[in-house]
Amino acid sequence: MATMNKTVVRRMIRRLQAVPESYKQSAMFVEEDDGSPCGTVACLAGEAVICSAKTVEAGIKLAFSGEIDLVEEAEAILGLTDTEHSVFAVDASGWPKPYSDDLQRADSREAEARVAVAYLKEALKRGTMVWQDHAQ
Repeated sequence: MATMNKTVVRRMIRRLQAVPESYKQSAMFVEEDDGSPCGTVACLAGEAVICSAKTVEAGIKLAFSGEIDLVEEAEAILGLTDTEHSVFAVDASGWPKPYSDDLQRADSREAEARVAVAYLKEALKRGTMVWQDHAQ
């Protein structure tokens, strides 16, 4: 089992708290978006890649570069096996409950980011993105 990079997960939490309008789980990894201060929105996989770089700008450049497989890179950062990447599902159906339900009820990017932060904080406590009540 791969090990979660807790430093990157903490960066993800800080970024989602500071710039919630840059988070959108339904984004296909990383997308251009004029409503975000940095001009992009990202799902958890995209945020993991962005936050793994030295700067947000470098992370966004890497995510758009085509030089990496975003899913594989995010799996490695978050400590996921190749069968656990359902946590990247655009509707959060792969997230543990209650987070999957809460994200589906979120009515704004800010609300989505709050749910993602809660999920990431719980994942940090558990040391894994997937646990027994993981949504199927």
